[in-house]
Amino acid sequence: FLFKARVFFSKTPAPFLFSRKNMYNKVMIFAHSFVGFPITYELLKKENYSKEFKNLAYFVGITPAVLPDFDLALGIFIHDLNHRQLISHSLIPYLLVFIILYLVSIPLKKYQKRLRILNLIFFLGVCSHLFLDFVAGGLALFSPFYTGIVGIVPNFNPYPNFFVSYFSSVYLLLEFLFLGIYLFYLKKEKLEIVYYLPLTFLFIALTAMVLYL
Repeated sequence: FLFKARVFFSKTPAPFLFSRKNMYNKVMIFAHSFVGFPITYELLKKENYSKEFKNLAYFVGITPAVLPDFDLALGIFIHDLNHRQLISHSLIPYLLVFIILYLVSIPLKKYQKRLRILNLIFFLGVCSHLFLDFVAGGLALFSPFYTGIVGIVPNFNPYPNFFVSYFSSVYLLLEFLFLGIYLFYLKKEKLEIVYYLPLTFLFIALTAMVLYL
């Protein structure tokens, strides 16, 4: 496994970085699908929540961990989509949503605690996605105020085939690290949603990857 990387911080996105056919749009194939569950579990474990609320919380935590990549659907209409340059991969809109929901919860004393925990779960789920994209090629983290790409650009082994390059990179190790964390937490939670929802998003991610190859 060879790994070299450089920090990328530019006002003008490098054209090689986000081409539809390049590596950087495809790294972190399945990690996003698995990170939301452990984050949510850790935030819920200190309270004895009902099964219904926990199911809702896991949906709120797992879905945002893949939410920014829903913009890949635009690739149906936009050829050579640079999806990490879109505002869906910026921290700003999610931070605004977090602040607004926090303010909304202030007068709702009866539901305040649960609304705030759901709000935090949602925000941290999105942040997990943005962080992984930051270390796996970069993204427009501060759009629309700064539309340049911020992140770490990986140098993959120079194989022409995507799968050979990917499976010989350090990013495969990171993928399996997050998969291992997910499997570890599965021993602690028996609700069906923590099995089926990540697998559903994994299937969607693999389908999107095939379409973008």
